[in-house]
Amino acid sequence: MQHSLMTLFCDECGLANAASATHCVACQQPLVQTAATSSAMFQVVPVNSVPPVVQEVSAGNPPASNQQSEPITFLPGTILAEHYRIEQEIGRGGFSIVYRAVDLNQKKLMVAIKRIQLSTLTPRQSIDATETFNREVAMLSRFEGMHGVPIFYEHLTDAENWYLVMEYIQGSTLEEHLQKMPGGYFDEKEAIHVGLKLAQILQELHTDNPPVIFRDVKPANIMFTPWQELFLIDFGIARNFTFGKARDTTPLGSPGYASPEQYGRAQTDRRADIYGLGATLQTLFTGRDPLELAAGEPSRNPKPPSPALRTLLDEMLSPDTTQRPIDMRYVQTRLENILQPKESQYAFNSDANKEVLRRTIICLVYLSLISSILRWSLLLEVALFGTVGIAFIMNLKWFKGKKFFGQPIGRLTLIFFWVLIIVLWLLYGLGGALPF
Repeated sequence: MQHSLMTLFCDECGLANAASATHCVACQQPLVQTAATSSAMFQVVPVNSVPPVVQEVSAGNPPASNQQSEPITFLPGTILAEHYRIEQEIGRGGFSIVYRAVDLNQKKLMVAIKRIQLSTLTPRQSIDATETFNREVAMLSRFEGMHGVPIFYEHLTDAENWYLVMEYIQGSTLEEHLQKMPGGYFDEKEAIHVGLKLAQILQELHTDNPPVIFRDVKPANIMFTPWQELFLIDFGIARNFTFGKARDTTPLGSPGYASPEQYGRAQTDRRADIYGLGATLQTLFTGRDPLELAAGEPSRNPKPPSPALRTLLDEMLSPDTTQRPIDMRYVQTRLENILQPKESQYAFNSDANKEVLRRTIICLVYLSLISSILRWSLLLEVALFGTVGIAFIMNLKWFKGKKFFGQPIGRLTLIFFWVLIIVLWLLYGLGGALPF
């Protein structure tokens, strides 16, 4: 996670740039080196101090019951709070180190422990780290059991450290997974599947009461499991949306993934996460992060995005919030509409298929007229509407999302329409009582 201490914000457009940058990558405005400022947004959360918090376990040296230690590095076998056995370090970011550990009191439950070692931070960093810690504790404890959010267990402290104990998510971050992909990118179908799952998780956050804005959607903050489940893993800068507020209290975000309004220009709402999701999907598809693309690096993906996906990404990444999709549910619908033609060999997505359907209907009309004159058998009538039914099924997905007299055409509406036609045909074939 990147914080304001490691970025420079452009006074002209508000974009976050790398600390070493001299000009804004978006508008080329010269950047001014200024001290980052922030203020606490959450009241400090009381934590449990469990003496002794840290004990070292080594062969022939059992842990002392009342001896505290302040290790710089937790080696495998370290015992935390008398029942968490450290297995290994699994990640670092911002002010924290994350370990995989086993809870010896819970039938060897695997947990993840995020540790913030305050003794290694400057006073300014300690303030930021404490704010981040309290915000994450508040968010995780609130969303216990929600799909896509790790389970929160407890938080601890000792003289020099803060600890956050949560569910261990097996797998790797989406950023790490991307690096292992052939060519270093996702194909369009894979990227869209990820986008659909993330949009669903974020939609749940946005519809909570009060709504929660994650504000840091990026591949490094998303866990990807072997079962292709996704989890948001860093709520350090998430915030509650407050209706009527002019702007955010603290400008925070990751360069390239954070929307311009996150840097003090306005209050962030769900459209900030839509921007972050758009930047994430663009990174997955191109294999390049936003700053690399802004610097002119070419996409690693030899194929361009489909026109529909390109249009959607342009809308999601618009600097003008009013030009972005209104919510994640709408993003899901757009992604589904892009994906469906690629997942059905019978999709109505070519002029050839349209011509087949047109000719089928014409043939049906002529044959029906002939059958009305010659009084052909019911078997022929069944064959006729069966032919049209097959053509309809082949092209059913094309109708989804389309409108008729300004109203969306639903699947059940279409099925009802065709069933009605078939019933009328059967009645005509049986008794010839209905004129065609």
